Amino acid sequence: EYLQASVDLNAQQSALLKAQYALQAAKITLNQLLARKIDTDFNASDSITFSKAYDLKSLRQMALENNYGVLAAQNQLAASKAAVKEFKAQKSPALNLLGSYNYTRSDNQASIIMLSLNNGPSVGASLNWNIFNGNNLNRQIENAQLTYQSANQNLMSLNADVEGSIYKSYTGFINALTILSLEEENMKIANENVNIALERFRQGVTSSLELRQAQQSQQDAQLRLINARYDVKSYEIDMLRLSGKLAASYK
Repeated sequence: EYLQASVDLNAQQSALLKAQYALQAAKITLNQLLARKIDTDFNASDSITFSKAYDLKSLRQMALENNYGVLAAQNQLAASKAAVKEFKAQKSPALNLLGSYNYTRSDNQASIIMLSLNNGPSVGASLNWNIFNGNNLNRQIENAQLTYQSANQNLMSLNADVEGSIYKSYTGFINALTILSLEEENMKIANENVNIALERFRQGVTSSLELRQAQQSQQDAQLRLINARYDVKSYEIDMLRLSGKLAASYK
């Protein structure tokens, strides 16, 4: 039993060293992403917090309103629609109205009429109608309509992609919450099992091997619980990113 205990102790110390190295490597990676010295040290939180108050309809609406790709596609669609109207307008007659106001003064001492004044408004109008220009206008209209249709299809595709992504993320979040609930219950059972095994070991009813198995089951349950919490947080971050609320949630 002493040898087995030594093996278990060495294995746990090895696992601890690996975890410490992984933490340090993660800190270095974060420092690189933040463009600061890689040896900058900081304390990492040992708890994972998240909110459960999310609504799929609200997330979908925020995602469509804040997604930069969707916003750009909407602007492109509006510009294409305006271009179609502009080209079609060239088929209609164009009425141009002109207006002016004239004021002249003439002072001539050598003339019989020494002073002459002339003032008053003048108006005019012209009507232009492009009857035929070699079908160039029709081709321009067709090209503008094709551009509009393409922009509309692109917007619909982007909307579908955003909605699909937010739906996948939300359903993953709900599923992760369900798994987390199960792992929290498993953690309670594992803790109770270790307490019972430890008491039985003290009474000499059970062996150290059985106690070790109970402790290993407890460690496995704790690791699964941590991973379950991490999965929930990952899905939450993804939902906030897709809805454009990630930065605001950390202010």
